[in-house]
Amino acid sequence: MSDMTNDPMWSVFKPLWKDLQKVRGDSLLVCGGFGLFLKQKWLIEHSDVLIVVPLTQWRDAQPRVTKDFDIVIGLDLIAEENSQRKFKVVLGKHGFEVTQENPRWQFEKQMSGNRKVLLELHAPLPPGRQVGLQVDRIRVKRKPSLHEDGIHGRTNAEAVGCDLMPFRFDLEDISVTATNPATWCIMKLTAMQAQHKRSIDEERSQKDRDFCRAQAVKHAKDVCRIVAMVTRDESDALPMVINSIRSTPQFSKAAKIRADFFQFNEGWGVLAAGGDWEAADMQVIRQTLAKWFSEPGEISPEG
Repeated sequence: MSDMTNDPMWSVFKPLWKDLQKVRGDSLLVCGGFGLFLKQKWLIEHSDVLIVVPLTQWRDAQPRVTKDFDIVIGLDLIAEENSQRKFKVVLGKHGFEVTQENPRWQFEKQMSGNRKVLLELHAPLPPGRQVGLQVDRIRVKRKPSLHEDGIHGRTNAEAVGCDLMPFRFDLEDISVTATNPATWCIMKLTAMQAQHKRSIDEERSQKDRDFCRAQAVKHAKDVCRIVAMVTRDESDALPMVINSIRSTPQFSKAAKIRADFFQFNEGWGVLAAGGDWEAADMQVIRQTLAKWFSEPGEISPEG
């Protein structure tokens, strides 16, 4: 049985997700840290499911706490006026208001004690020009815009292939759909590299650099958790997913990042996340990443 009844994030997410699914459940995917939290909770309840690194072998098997939701929304939802309007109504019903900084793709809900829950809507890049959509560096939005009555998706090129072979699982009485592990890793590897680059930028303040480094470490650890929690069914489906996105620039960039940060024992990603894993399990994680994101002529990960 689930032990999530008293979890404050779950108490917000569950009713929101149920209502959003009524709008366009086929166009919604959870990702980010909260998606990992939900998947790990499901695996704890289903200990018979085989994964890359069994939870009993993790040094830290406590699901990571997060304060925000990341949801990838389908391009069809963005382009459809009726779905957009209903989606916005559901957000308002559950107390989510648009933020001033990122209008219509980032929403927040005020909680007790001055706490806030953030909801970010992401969208993959459309494959070329599509009727009913317009894209800029920041947003994927409907054309014509619905303005205050509509929503946007934060342009997320790294969500390439997100709708291929998603992972579906049930928690309590809701069905959750998460993106496939390859796309999830592309998003996390790219975020890790971006934050790491900021953390070594000497033009930034030390406080800012420390924050960026902490974010980079968090993303590196999430990469490892994504790999460790891959089920046998997901593993069987991954060759098709990878073959479908291998030629994209986002995949090539992620492969280069993986090689730079995780190929060797002294790689930054290995050092950042390695403390959470036994040496043999970290090796399995690195080998699995190499299998997914190998570059031509690359040597195997060293032991």
